[in-house]
Formats: sequence, C-alpha cells, structure tokens
Amino acid sequence: GLLPPIFGKVDPTGNLKNGTLLSGIFMTLIATVVPFQYLDDLISAGILLAFSMTNGSLILLRCESPSHDPLLLERLLVLYNALSLGTGLILSKSGSSYIAIFLSMIMVVATIATAIFLGRKCPRGIFFGGLRVSTGVGNINDQEGYFQTPCVPYLPLLGTFINWCLISQLEAFGLFLLLLYVGLATAFYFCFGAKHSVGNAGGWRHAHYERVQSTGMRQVIGPVEEEFLDVREDDILLRGISLPRVSQQNVKAKSSPQLSFS
Repeated sequence: GLLPPIFGKVDPTGNLKNGTLLSGIFMTLIATVVPFQYLDDLISAGILLAFSMTNGSLILLRCESPSHDPLLLERLLVLYNALSLGTGLILSKSGSSYIAIFLSMIMVVATIATAIFLGRKCPRGIFFGGLRVSTGVGNINDQEGYFQTPCVPYLPLLGTFINWCLISQLEAFGLFLLLLYVGLATAFYFCFGAKHSVGNAGGWRHAHYERVQSTGMRQVIGPVEEEFLDVREDDILLRGISLPRVSQQNVKAKSSPQLSFS
C-alpha cells in the first residue's frame, strides 16, 4: 500500500511488469536530464543514507527505551545522526584552522558521548522489536542458528557515523539533490503511503496478539483494537500481522493466477 496499486500488479508469469516499465522509464528520464557527475553523487549518497537507516532500524529493534522515558531511544538516534553529519561537514568543509579543529573535537566528543549514553540508557530488549509490543515471537537470547549483529548498538552507530562522514564530502549541489530527494520521498509517504499502508488500512485491526505475563505464562488474544487490550505493566505484548491480502483472478496462461497486491 505504500505505492500506487499499479506498481503491485503482476502479469500471468508472476513478473511486476508495470512497476518495472514505469520505474525504468522514470530512471531513463533522470539519467537523460541529470549530468552523471551529480547523478553519481546522488546515487552514492542515497545508498549511504539507506545503510544509515538500516543501522538505525537495527538499533530500534534490538534496543529499547527505559519505561519512564519511552521515546528516549528515538531522540538519541536523531541527535546522534545530526552530530555525525555536523562532524563530517566540519571536518570536510571547514579547512585546517584552529577554530575548525576545536569545533571538530567538540563534535567528536559529543558524538561519542551520545553513543555511550545511548548504550547505557537503552539496553538490549528482551524481545526482538521492543518490550511492549513486538512483531517477533521469541526471546533475543534464544535465537540460536540465526546471525546476530555483534556489539549492538555501538557497531551500527559506528557504521552510521562513517556513512554520514562520507555523505558530508559531497559538493553543495550534491547535498542539495540529496535533501531534495529525501524531501520528495518524505512528502510522498505522508501524502499517500501512510494513508494506504497495510497497517493504517486495517491491518492493525486484524492483528493477533499474544500476552506474555511476568510469570512466563502466555495467553493468546484474538484480533482486537490495541487500546482495548488488558495488559499489565509488567506484561509483554506480542503482535503479529499477516502479509498484505491478495486477490486472485483466474487466468489460463501457464495455469498461474494473476495477483494484484492491494
């Protein structure tokens, strides 16, 4: 639901024909109009930004805010990203004057202090996805056989810092293109994607919940509005949501149904 339905339609062979065609035309027009000098910078910066978002998402899923300040982790991540970008801009744009070196040292110390404070105040969560409402069904420490990123949150924070330092080395016009790209994507999400997403289009109302009490007992709760759930302060609430619904249309080509994701 984050994109218009035309992008989710598949042909009888199971390929996203419309999405591939439309995105290919759009990328061709961009490559024709925008000089490759700026296009290379934009693509590189976009990938680095995506890596930083991945690191932040991992921290949000593996760590959690203290109960007395539920949004502390999110605020610290925003502050850390801003400090990382500011440090990179000062190091790459301010030259080698004494003032620039002094400001760089202050920014580096502030960035390191924020990372240490985040690691101490926002410990690893018991369940993957958070303590209160999680999309997982198992304890983080019981996930044997699956790869887990070590040294969380410090290793993802280090990767985020390096990504922002690389982004800050772009020219002014490259940074402008990156801001324009992020701004357009954010505007599209709030104007269309958020309203048509699976969760906001009714997915959360059909979610199944499982309450894990502090004593270790589990109780399965059917699909019900989250605000009407009877959950105690020490309980852990697991939330599960199914994949987007698909509508099948009988077609004869290769005996494969044509799927349209809504």
